[in-house]
Amino acid sequence: MSKKTIPIIVVVIVLIVSVTLMVSTAVAKKPLTSQEMVIWDLSKTEVIDPGTVEQLPEGIFVKGIILEGKAKSKGGNVIPDGKFHLEMDAFSPYEDMEGQRAGFWYVQGIWTITKKNADPAELKIKHNPSTAEGDLIAELPFNPATGVGNWTGKAVLKMALAAGQWSRGEGTLTFRNNLEGDLFLPLERWPEAK
Repeated sequence: MSKKTIPIIVVVIVLIVSVTLMVSTAVAKKPLTSQEMVIWDLSKTEVIDPGTVEQLPEGIFVKGIILEGKAKSKGGNVIPDGKFHLEMDAFSPYEDMEGQRAGFWYVQGIWTITKKNADPAELKIKHNPSTAEGDLIAELPFNPATGVGNWTGKAVLKMALAAGQWSRGEGTLTFRNNLEGDLFLPLERWPEAK
């Protein structure tokens, strides 16, 4: 190699690196996800199963409380009309414990909204476009299986396939005294799965 070709090679390498950085920066600035606000109106919700009560040395544990009702979207394109299902467990300690106070109920559960008239074969697939599913966490002054009282819990959709798109979000699940309520979920959504 001659002394003249070395500077030319260096300039070419610098140009290639510069172009690569500009392209990667432009691609990085393009938003990959979109934001969508989903609000489902929950109606005709009933306690389907009040769960099984267990008396533990630490407190009362109720396993398998099931609520079901109708879900109709008031905003967003995720499952406009469907069935709401919530399965949860609740614990109430006899005495104050770390992070839990006596007299309160600590609830953990899984909520699901399934599209109305969904294909039963499709519903057998783990990640299907006809369901949205997430977690519920709540601290309540009463047993939620009684269905009496207004209450709100934290609703979380971890990264999951919700109605055909990978999504995640965190919002609230709120019930009024008659178990009518809303599931409010701001979502971050990725491009539609093929």
